[in-house]
Amino acid sequence: MRKGTLLLLFAIAVIPCFAQSSFNKYKIEWSTVEKSDKNSGYITDFFGSDSQGFYTLSSRAGSIYNYGAVGSNRLPFVKIDYYANNLKSVNSQSIDFRAMPEKRELEAMFQMRDQRFYLFSSYLNGERENVLETQLMRPKTLQMSSNQKEIHKLSFDGYRKSNSGSYGFAMSPDSSKLVVYYNLPYERAAEEQFGFKVFDQYMKLVWEKEITLPYTDELFQLRQIRVDKKGNLFVVGKVFRDKVRNRAQGKPNYDFIVIAYKENATVVEEYLIKLEDRFITELQTAVDEDENITCAGLYSDLGLGGIKGTFYATFDAESKKMINESYKDFDADFIVEGERRTDSKKRQIARGKEVLESYYLDEIIRRDDGGAVLVAEQYYSRVINSTNVRINVNRRYTKYYYNDIIVVSISPSGEIEWTGKINKNQSTINDVGIYSSYHLSIVGDELVFLFNDEPKNLEETDKGVRPFTGAGGMLNLVVFDAKGEKKKYPVYFQGPREPLTRPRISEQVGDQLLLVATYGRKQRIGRIDLTPPEDANE
Repeated sequence: MRKGTLLLLFAIAVIPCFAQSSFNKYKIEWSTVEKSDKNSGYITDFFGSDSQGFYTLSSRAGSIYNYGAVGSNRLPFVKIDYYANNLKSVNSQSIDFRAMPEKRELEAMFQMRDQRFYLFSSYLNGERENVLETQLMRPKTLQMSSNQKEIHKLSFDGYRKSNSGSYGFAMSPDSSKLVVYYNLPYERAAEEQFGFKVFDQYMKLVWEKEITLPYTDELFQLRQIRVDKKGNLFVVGKVFRDKVRNRAQGKPNYDFIVIAYKENATVVEEYLIKLEDRFITELQTAVDEDENITCAGLYSDLGLGGIKGTFYATFDAESKKMINESYKDFDADFIVEGERRTDSKKRQIARGKEVLESYYLDEIIRRDDGGAVLVAEQYYSRVINSTNVRINVNRRYTKYYYNDIIVVSISPSGEIEWTGKINKNQSTINDVGIYSSYHLSIVGDELVFLFNDEPKNLEETDKGVRPFTGAGGMLNLVVFDAKGEKKKYPVYFQGPREPLTRPRISEQVGDQLLLVATYGRKQRIGRIDLTPPEDANE
């Protein structure tokens, strides 16, 4: 406690040195700290809410490092909790799927409009089938209803269980449609095969279709699945031309495509996404109310690595042609912002070298005014081997890096209005970065980014951004207004032995942001009031 107190005093002391910082301008509340056990595990997701509270999904402690997005992991044991808006637990339900005759595993918990569903799978080895089923969750008891509904059966007769196919899920922006997609058992050098089923908010089947793409498994990478409120489906893929490599003889060796299945899959359209003199390195898509496909991403010069700038374009639904193309190169000052040795990097940029590397895009976020926001984060990992010569001990570990964030604002007419950058340095060891990365909330016309930071970064120096290592830290909000003006708000200091916030699990509900913090067996939930403060610099 003494060390944590000293760090807190230090954090408060350096705040006046950072011109755009303000401490505790955003109101934050925490629940009491609870201890988890090996059965209840940790909260891994917020999956629904109503006017009185919200629902959480917890899994065993071992899953804290590997549970990701919906459909990414099967969980044999889970705990469902309902919390009131005062952050107190009202009800809890533990489910051991392995104890059931079918030995099920949870695939996902999700909410469609005002109903919540369990989605689980099981293997019927006698019939060699991978079965996906769903049951409605009873809101008061959190238990599964008695009405069990089969979604799909994947036959893996003639294949190993490890090659029994897999399921994935995507929901429409208005939560009225759910698409269940599945890979059929893998066959080497065979054409890529998918199946799709689109359901409405009551889990009634709208349409289904199995497709065979004219690309082999080895040369096709599924990148995104999108479904709109009409039930139209959009499949985004990366197609390699010969081998799975990004370049061949200095030129791009792949193309991005979008395949649209409209009007209950009776109409199939294919779009090739290609820039004439630029190399697309990262891409995201979205679909507007008129079924026009929006594409945005990052590009480099042909034959070079790294990132040079960002682009935005729209495919017209009727003509199938790309319209409203806009491009913006990142200038040298933007690229080196917040870094050390800026003069050296500027010389590299002047020689034509692209020094922004390893950036990955999240979703395109549609704005109410018809514009959009694009966000990219630098991420990479390294396996490090070290030797202590004195005691002759070898150590091997993985270091995870989550660094700067790039923000791109796009006007309703398709022009790139402004680009912004959040200087961030997060490097942790052997934890898959569970306390790293960020969460983005949208409040009115403001973008609000939440992330953990090293407290010393409250003071800007010429030493660059100091690394956050996961041993306590400052919980920060960085806010961009409609014009791209940026302000930084330290929200809460987390001591080295306190539960530490996991930003990627956070969930925005209206103007509130729900949080989860863990340390060892300690866990608590929190809430930040995202209502903008009246004066950031008081």
